[in-house]
Amino acid sequence: MPAKKNDNAIPMMKQLSADLASGKIYPCYLIYGEEAFLVRQVLSLLKKGLHAEDQMNTLVIREENPNPAAAIEFADTLPLFADRKVIFFEGSGFLKKGNEALEEYLRDIPEEVCFVFSDAEVDKRKTLYKMLAKKAFLLPCDEQSPAVIRQWIASRMKKNGLRISEAALSFLMNRVGLNMSALDQEMEKLISYAEERKEIEEKDVAEICAGWLNGRIFDLMDAVADGNSRKAFALYLDLLALKEAPQKILALLIRQLQLILQAKELGGGSKLASLLGIPPFAVDKYRRWGNRYSVKQLRSLLNACADDDAAVKSGRLDQTIAIEMLLLRCAIPK
Repeated sequence: MPAKKNDNAIPMMKQLSADLASGKIYPCYLIYGEEAFLVRQVLSLLKKGLHAEDQMNTLVIREENPNPAAAIEFADTLPLFADRKVIFFEGSGFLKKGNEALEEYLRDIPEEVCFVFSDAEVDKRKTLYKMLAKKAFLLPCDEQSPAVIRQWIASRMKKNGLRISEAALSFLMNRVGLNMSALDQEMEKLISYAEERKEIEEKDVAEICAGWLNGRIFDLMDAVADGNSRKAFALYLDLLALKEAPQKILALLIRQLQLILQAKELGGGSKLASLLGIPPFAVDKYRRWGNRYSVKQLRSLLNACADDDAAVKSGRLDQTIAIEMLLLRCAIPK
């Protein structure tokens, strides 16, 4: 049975905000999970509450598996005209892989230092995680339940002076899914589109939310990279039921494989987003997908895609079968 997802992130964010406002600061914060939108929101909240704009007393490290020596050296110097020094490790992988140097240093965190770790994945068996979990504010950012997402959408619309009909809300979630980053982008479009009107209706969603497909393709890639072929096929059938053209789905899947290969070959540099032409928040996703495959496997998949494409164009292979074959090839075990 799969582990139960934690959908308490939004209430926990309210608690975190209240703690920061009252001056209650933890020695460290662990933010983890695959809901990138929530991770970004929590980091923004922490950076504001911990005064991260103070560059003399804040260090932000955004790279995979960095050498922690610079962070330890930074933490060892006293804060200047402030209560504490704050170190952010964003996407370091330390919560999954651990790090002996950090483990040694963080056994006794000085009162004037605060560490913030954010990662898509954690390994709760690692010494670093176990040690920090005892003294940290933990905020898991998993995919939220449909009930929480419905409440979030309605609340977001209300803050902008709008109502959203039940039919429109259900249609929006069916089209876009539960990915909060994708939903956030579509809600921005709907809010701008509404102008003077007070209610979002189903026809508005149908007309405006055309860019939702990329979010569903991301979910599809998550499923195949996790080896969950059943979920992958269910998502694929959903796309067909929503009248998406098979050739468009196939083209987007091939594009994702190309980006995963490029991300793997380029490594984990901080400029990966600009080199690939993807949003910065998507970098961790492509790295995680890349960890599921070897370069040889990715090249083999792309070669098979090229062969299938030629077979489809010559009429020797049906497009739908080509996609099903690709999903089966991609859905390797973890």
